[in-house]
Amino acid sequence: MARLYRRLDTVPRAERPALEALIATYSARYTSTEDDMSPVPQPVSRPRIDAAPLPIGELCALCRCRLTSPYNIDRGLCGSCQERPEAKTLPRDAIGRALPRPRAVVAAPVPRAFTVAETSLIRALSPHVPVGELLRILNDRRAADLGADAVDVEVDQLHAAIRQVTAPAEETDWAGQRKLLAHARASGLLASITDQTLTDFSVAFQLTPAQAMRLRDVITHAKEER
Repeated sequence: MARLYRRLDTVPRAERPALEALIATYSARYTSTEDDMSPVPQPVSRPRIDAAPLPIGELCALCRCRLTSPYNIDRGLCGSCQERPEAKTLPRDAIGRALPRPRAVVAAPVPRAFTVAETSLIRALSPHVPVGELLRILNDRRAADLGADAVDVEVDQLHAAIRQVTAPAEETDWAGQRKLLAHARASGLLASITDQTLTDFSVAFQLTPAQAMRLRDVITHAKEER
């Protein structure tokens, strides 16, 4: 339009009517479409800001659901649990935030001590029955006596009981042990005992390394005596 108005001052008089008609046409068209020709505001492109992930452990102190707002995170409770009566009894930190109530630690069941009857059974059978078989017998007896409340005996507990019931005899009955060795020497049984015999005996009766070494020392010294 501005270019047409500038040409209007320079064209010959004969061409002016045609140029004025052209200007009038463009002017009418502009007036009728003025609303459509107005610039349309474009949406402003803003950088996308992702929500920061909640720190690990930001859970409700009661129902343990994940907290989704700073308001709830500052209080340690979700919106549903803030009005619950038990929320008032929860422990609080220095800023008043609710903390989960500490859970009670359940201790592992401990086998009971051996009764007088069980101790007598261990004293009578331990020299003749392998440790594994004696352990099974004791646990079967406890299951029959106590039912679901029975706690199985551990093998370490049984070994300790065997050492306790046999230690006095080992320490005081030297005379009886020397008589047994003398009888074995006289009958030739002591001379027939070999290292393989001692090894087989230790495996069959499930002796501990200390017991096997003690047995080997006793037989060795007995063979050396005259």
